[in-house]
Amino acid sequence: MAKKLFLAVAIIVAVIAARVVYMVTQASGLFVDTETVLADQCETIVTMPGPEDLAIDHQTGFAYFATVDRRQTDPRPRGSIYMLDLNDTASQPVEVLGNEIADFYAHGISLWRDSNGALRLFAVNHSKSGEAVEIFEVAQDGQLQHLETITSEAMRSLNDVVAVGPRQFYATNDQRYDGGIGGAAEVFLGLPLGELIYFNGRRVQTAASGFAYANGVNVSLDGRNIYVAETIGAKLTVFDRNQASGKLSARVEYDMGTGADNIDVAPNGSVYIGAHPDLLAFSAHSGDPEVISPSQVVKFDPSSDEFETVYMSEKGELNGSATGAYWNGTLLVGGVFDAKLARCPL
Repeated sequence: MAKKLFLAVAIIVAVIAARVVYMVTQASGLFVDTETVLADQCETIVTMPGPEDLAIDHQTGFAYFATVDRRQTDPRPRGSIYMLDLNDTASQPVEVLGNEIADFYAHGISLWRDSNGALRLFAVNHSKSGEAVEIFEVAQDGQLQHLETITSEAMRSLNDVVAVGPRQFYATNDQRYDGGIGGAAEVFLGLPLGELIYFNGRRVQTAASGFAYANGVNVSLDGRNIYVAETIGAKLTVFDRNQASGKLSARVEYDMGTGADNIDVAPNGSVYIGAHPDLLAFSAHSGDPEVISPSQVVKFDPSSDEFETVYMSEKGELNGSATGAYWNGTLLVGGVFDAKLARCPL
């Protein structure tokens, strides 16, 4: 009996060790070609630290991005939202978030425009009182007026949000456990415990689960598909969406081989995904800004299922890219920590 127990424990330990080695090897970017692509052709736009997520209103040419200095801990920083007029290459970012929300720690954002032309911005807020999605009305000059705060016990560790109606949205819970043994096991073993939630305007429910660190989320132009990025799982998952009920089905997974982050959908339906080809370097960069964290943007063509790296920074031109967004033949790239955006000609 003792021998069988010992053998069983030995097998479990061996399996866990093999899994850790596999996850570390994948996270190291060993199998990703980090040769520079486009990064040496970009101009720099100075911002506040951490323009982690971008959302472009292609009707006006205004780009909105959420910022927060994630390295500052004492006192806890207040994040904000800025607007950049892409019609004018000389324009500089303008803060559009007012003082209505004192406790605002920014993360993912999303835009939604109704049939009458009214625009709303949805933003993930890691407030001290709990996870929330804030909804704002966007004025013609880009300024934000706070409308509503949506909270739920199902919002455990929000990362990104995509609006699909005036109050309806999907959002990712990237992890189940916040620190401790559970959090460490989830990260180092790549446990698929992240999930996608859906708020139908009345209540929050689980829309999908089984993601190894669920990160970016977005919707196709016709509203029929939902895209979800996995950072640790290094995947892009595409769902068919029932537009009436919000329910998802027909899950298709694509192995990207890189740590996928935020997702942008261009006017022609192409999908741009910010990514971290070396997650170990990204982790080191989070604690030391002198450590280079390679940046990547991958373009996905839903009509052909083809992936193409359209941006790669390997020399610190921009570190820790979280998002790449298309605008009129150019690419905007933002990172988790750097106080800048890259604007690149495609």
